[in-house]
Amino acid sequence: MVPRYASLLALCCSSFAADAQYCSPNFANGCFNWYTQTVDIAELSWEATDCNASDQTDLSATVVAGVAMPMTVVNANWCGCAIWVDLDDNGDFGSNEELFHLYGNMETATYDLDLLIPESTTAGPHRMRIISGWGSDGVSEGPNGYGPCGDYQYGNHVDFTLNVEPASAIDEPAVPVRLMGMNPTTGPVVLASTEPLDAVLVRTVDGRLVRAVPANGQAGSIALDLTGLVSGQYILECRSGKASGRMRVIKE
Repeated sequence: MVPRYASLLALCCSSFAADAQYCSPNFANGCFNWYTQTVDIAELSWEATDCNASDQTDLSATVVAGVAMPMTVVNANWCGCAIWVDLDDNGDFGSNEELFHLYGNMETATYDLDLLIPESTTAGPHRMRIISGWGSDGVSEGPNGYGPCGDYQYGNHVDFTLNVEPASAIDEPAVPVRLMGMNPTTGPVVLASTEPLDAVLVRTVDGRLVRAVPANGQAGSIALDLTGLVSGQYILECRSGKASGRMRVIKE
């Protein structure tokens, strides 16, 4: 029993050590009315219940390197929005890892953006930091604070996990099917298949079935419509007999 518990203790300690190496920004006057309210990206849909609960790294979103992913951040009380991702996993947010910043100059600001992870990013989990600083875009030097670990007057920060998949993982179907047209798409999707398909299943990235489209043995061009689905990534599962192929599509 001792080796087992020793292994568990070592694992926990290494995890805590990995978390501890990340700095924390300082918000001198707190976050009472100045904080990140909601974050939506891919399968992650989060709403704040405590503006001091900054470590949300047990929550994750799946993105593809080199493919822009629609993202929405809503902030309260004149807060800007800045986003960093630790692309090299060195426990630090470098200037080249700042992927978005903007000050909306409004009481409740909705920041709609396309988060683009560089195609060269190593596949796997990476820490994402969002800072909502009062009167600050989070990057430009100023009296209200700036930087991923800076001193701010009001605001908060929230950290999540991004699971990055390589660009090559977007389209590797076992059944010879390919996407035609735009990806990302606002709704319409056209598949080109050289084999007759029984059905196309539309799933979320966590596997939930949200739409099933019968193909009735059709080959050639097959039209789908993702209109009505929330923005994010979806998996198209193309079935032909006992074989199936999967490809990823992004709905804007």
